[in-house]
Amino acid sequence: MTDAPKWRSDIERCAMCGKCRSVCPVFQETGDEALVARGRIRLARALAEDEEASGRLAYALKSCIRCMKCQDQCPSGVAYREIISGARREMAEKRGVALPVRIALRHIVTRPRVFRAGLMTARLFQKLLPAGRGGNLRHLPLFLKSPSWVPEVAPRSAVELLRDIEKPKSPRMRVGLFTGCLINHIYPEMATAAARVLKRMSVEVVAPPEQVCCGTPAVSFGEVEGLKRVAGRNAEVFSSLHVDAVITPCATCGSTLKHEYEDILGRKDWAGSPIMDAMEFICREGRDLLESLDGDETDSVRLTYHDPCHMIYGQGLSAEPRAVLKRCGELVEMSGKGNCCGGGGTFEVFFPELSGKITARKVAAISATGAMTVATACPGCALHINSALAAAGMPCRSRHAIELLDEALERMERKEPAASPKADTDANKTVRTLR
Repeated sequence: MTDAPKWRSDIERCAMCGKCRSVCPVFQETGDEALVARGRIRLARALAEDEEASGRLAYALKSCIRCMKCQDQCPSGVAYREIISGARREMAEKRGVALPVRIALRHIVTRPRVFRAGLMTARLFQKLLPAGRGGNLRHLPLFLKSPSWVPEVAPRSAVELLRDIEKPKSPRMRVGLFTGCLINHIYPEMATAAARVLKRMSVEVVAPPEQVCCGTPAVSFGEVEGLKRVAGRNAEVFSSLHVDAVITPCATCGSTLKHEYEDILGRKDWAGSPIMDAMEFICREGRDLLESLDGDETDSVRLTYHDPCHMIYGQGLSAEPRAVLKRCGELVEMSGKGNCCGGGGTFEVFFPELSGKITARKVAAISATGAMTVATACPGCALHINSALAAAGMPCRSRHAIELLDEALERMERKEPAASPKADTDANKTVRTLR
């Protein structure tokens, strides 16, 4: 494979010191040496040396939640992300990828209208299911594998709603907004909140309807062709905008756009402008806006923050969302604040028991803070955490930091005090559950 030398050569940098054992959430729950970074690196070496991709080897590589905490803590600077991604691609080449997955990743998510039509069909099906509070929808073709709380597909996508957002009269900057699938189809309110905040910064937002999935599912399955198709499509769409930056409110999308695209397309500047997380952009370009929030009207809002793995370890962003949230309310840090929530995209679908154990630790940490709002910077984390909170019968809920900032700014403009959030109100997204 064309990328094999890059990830194979980095295998040799691993000193097998075992530092990864102390931070891996999967190893913490299993104690299995094969299910930690250094164990998986050994298996990746065997795969690279033409060992058969056995079921045990496949399980070890697939059961990595890809939080990248091991890479962040590695004293040898081993590029574990490149190793696990490369190994999964090679495994997929040897074992193949299931036909329905190939069809979905190559021919459905690459076509916005087809994908949206499928989601709207699913939305009609959701009406037949009993309603409840929670949130647990990652990849529609997969949610039937286990009982799940399923947020309703939004009647209008984010890119549709953003057409109605009034643009600033004299914009000082113009940015392209990469929504990602979850925000575009499930949580469009996160995108509209981002657009309103950016408008206050005199930044014009362009959300091209031709954009497609970032390709994270393809990375998870090692589906090279699917990743190439979405990466090529998004590169074509966003490079044609000629914007000052491409920003995304989704930590997972941001990590994929910044790293996996460089690997698959062979260039860092595939969009023709910097790729930035929304929190990163706001802290860099919106200092005056943040300073306008003096905190007096937000003191009654007690919140905690969950670091998405693809934010803190995938992009090295931790201070930025906190700088925003400290302007939105009283920020109370949870214990193990950099620990994974247990979602991990398809991980929670294929490894529900492991996912549940990791999530239980996160729920306990959230509960100890006494906060009613769990802020995060990833729609996937918000979805997974909300599902866990609902299952635990806890009244708090998880929301995107950009929504909290938008509301804090609106309160300031209206000179209204902050309201205490409630668990089961109309503000909660209606969901359906499968049994």
